[in-house]
Amino acid sequence: MQAEASSDISVSISESDSSYFLTQLESASKRRRRTKRRIRSARSSESDSSNKTMHSLSPSTSDWDVDFLKSLGISYNEVYHPSPMDILNMIYEDIDIFGPLTDDQKLDMERLQECLTFNSSIAEVMEDEANIVQNADGDIFFPDLENDIENLSSSSLQRAEDFLVKVQLMISCQVAFLNGLAENEVPVDMFVNILEAFSNMCHILPVPGSAFKCKKIIRNVPVTSSPHVVLIPWKNRLIPFAEEAACIVTVAQVQKEKQIKLSQEKWTNTAPTKDVKHSSDCQSEVSHEPTIFEKVHGNILGRHGSELLINEHSYGSILSKGRILKYLPGIICIGTEVIFTLLKITSSHLSQLKTKSKTFRQQTEATIYYSEPKDFLWKVDRDNLIEAFIRLNNICQINK
Repeated sequence: MQAEASSDISVSISESDSSYFLTQLESASKRRRRTKRRIRSARSSESDSSNKTMHSLSPSTSDWDVDFLKSLGISYNEVYHPSPMDILNMIYEDIDIFGPLTDDQKLDMERLQECLTFNSSIAEVMEDEANIVQNADGDIFFPDLENDIENLSSSSLQRAEDFLVKVQLMISCQVAFLNGLAENEVPVDMFVNILEAFSNMCHILPVPGSAFKCKKIIRNVPVTSSPHVVLIPWKNRLIPFAEEAACIVTVAQVQKEKQIKLSQEKWTNTAPTKDVKHSSDCQSEVSHEPTIFEKVHGNILGRHGSELLINEHSYGSILSKGRILKYLPGIICIGTEVIFTLLKITSSHLSQLKTKSKTFRQQTEATIYYSEPKDFLWKVDRDNLIEAFIRLNNICQINK
């Protein structure tokens, strides 16, 4: 009897253990299945998010905005540099490109600065409507321009005359619009003409951007770029497509005060900082949003950044620091106001953007630096821009 009881207990314990182990195995199996589902769900979510970003990229750079750039790890610097020379110096100090003017270049610069004396601003032309309407013949602007043109005696300054005439035409167009003689304000084409004339005057060759139209695959999306203008060093004018470009240029019409405020509301989360700081104010408090947002619309900034990115091959290899870093300089023109820009991006970052992988993990960040706007029409600004544009010819390496 005792043996039978012992046997029953043993069987009971064995069945209990077996039941327990089966329960544990079933629980473990359920946990593994739940874990696998979570992993699949996370991967699916990541893939969907990645695909969503890929498909949201516009196939044309003209439709890009700053959000597209941010999704690619590219952002504008928070503060501006006071002068275009600061942007060129950033490049020169690292890779000896765009160095100081030679003695001959200094003479050319001084000659141009002396013969171009007129002083105005695009704000006066576009917004001082009352004065312009009262002076429909342009009396408040044209005498200084005419005086400069009449004093251009040297044939070597013919390009400067072309610049002045283009400025006259632009002002005439705006005067006609304000007086009801024309239906439209100054079009982008006129500002492109002024930029091209100024570039020629400084012996930097402007080439229509359509000649550099190209397509690149960015995150599996074919993206086409066709900038307004590409600037080529004068020494490369016979082989402009075989050598390095100096700058990719994006041009836009002048934004009125109302348009600028709307732009600020759209592209910044907070009101713009009144005390704008630049990069030399190291100890000063600066805005958390890029100060360039206060001047330039997000769509223009997006287009410009994407054109620097897509046309990076146009710069050749000389604007690179070995195989590590690329320097992609550009210019944004808002009417006659000029902003020098510089996209610094690593080669590995570029490779990541051009990869054909279905997933994209951002590991590096790229920055677009920029200068304070300078106006072709304002004497002090123009003198500064003349030096900067002439320096764009110094694309060969110079021994320090």
